Amino acid sequence: MNALLKAIYDKLSADTTLTALVSTHGGLPAIFTSDVVPRGSTLPYIVMGLVSDEPYDTKDTRGRSVIVDIQVWYPSEGSVLNLNAAAERVRTLLHRVLLTVEGFNQIITSCSGPMDLSPDPIAWGRNVELRTILFNSV
Repeated sequence: MNALLKAIYDKLSADTTLTALVSTHGGLPAIFTSDVVPRGSTLPYIVMGLVSDEPYDTKDTRGRSVIVDIQVWYPSEGSVLNLNAAAERVRTLLHRVLLTVEGFNQIITSCSGPMDLSPDPIAWGRNVELRTILFNSV
């Protein structure tokens, strides 16, 4: 579902409020459309990954019900205020909006969270879960 991840990336990376809250990698905001963070990346960053991609077909359409986790990670030292601000901004940008997803029409997008992720010694995280239904006419 690369088209959906690209649409999410485009929406998040276009927002200067959010990009001011994350580092850069290769001259671009550190927002990654893969669970694998590129080598040399520094916190804070955003990582997204596909959780579920199920058929959502009807008699006349072919569709997909998709869940994407969008994780915001910050260094564990210091305050969590910027972490929380970044995670809330992700939710604000994506909740109940229509994204431009190449090859699909979109019914709805909703977000839940942010929820705490298990801390590790070097990073704190928050997860925003995005759910959407996409369809194509047959």
